Parts: sequence; C-alpha cells; structure tokens
Amino acid sequence: MDIYRICVLFSSLSFFFYSYYYFISPRMKKELDRMGVSHLGLFITTSQFLGACGLLIGLEYNLILILASLGLATLMFCGFLVRMKSKDGLWLSLPALFYLILNTYIFIKALFIWFQFGVEHLLKAKTQRQTDTQTDKQTDNQTNKQTHTQTDTQ
Repeated sequence: MDIYRICVLFSSLSFFFYSYYYFISPRMKKELDRMGVSHLGLFITTSQFLGACGLLIGLEYNLILILASLGLATLMFCGFLVRMKSKDGLWLSLPALFYLILNTYIFIKALFIWFQFGVEHLLKAKTQRQTDTQTDKQTDNQTNKQTHTQTDTQ
C-alpha cells in the first residue's frame, strides 16, 4: 500500500471519528459554541461524514475522491480561519492545519491521477481511431479489388 492510499484511509477514518465524536461528546459542542459557530455543528458534522465516505468511495472512483478531498480541505481551511479568528493560537489550530494540508495533498494527487488517466485515455482513443481508420481503408481496398476483379471477369 502506498503513502497516498494510507493518507486517504487515515483522513477518512479521522473524519468518521470526528463526526461520531460530535454526537457523543459535549466537549465538541462547547468548542463550537465558544467559537460562535454552534449553529453550524450539524452541517460541519454531516460534511465531515460525507467527506469521509467520499474519500473511501473515491479510492475506486477518482472523481469522487477529488470532490471529497476538496470539500474536506475547504472545511479545514474554514476551521483554521475560525480558530485564528477566535485567537486560539497555532497550537490549537494545528489539527485543522494538518487536515487542510493532508486533504490538499490528496486533492492534488487525485487531480494528477485524473489528468494522467484522461490523457492516457485520449491517446488510447486516438490510437484506436487511427487503427480503425486504417482497418476501414484496408477493408475498402479489399472490397474495391473484389469488385474490380468481379467486373473484369464479366
């Protein structure tokens, strides 16, 4: 297993944990209340859960991985800004910054994979079209030769 997949799994499991932790711990709700975003608690938790699901599904479907990692990176960027605005300092803001960097890495890597696959797919399709065109020309030439041969014999 490569480092990229480990990062995806780690981020996904972390966000599953954070979304679960919101419902079982009053501490998380108090933190959101202290920062003035308690009204966004359910939205944040749902976004984390859906992002975690998207990361796992994205291991099979790259476009979903791109969207999920971008969404989680954006969520963590906002979380980092809220922490800075609350004057929490860098130490308390490190988890948001860490997950921002982690999901940005996943997003960029997934984009490269998507573009690489897209370019390879386009090149393969172009090669296939050229092969099909050559095959069609050969078939046409053979058909024309048969037609001329039949016409000559008559």
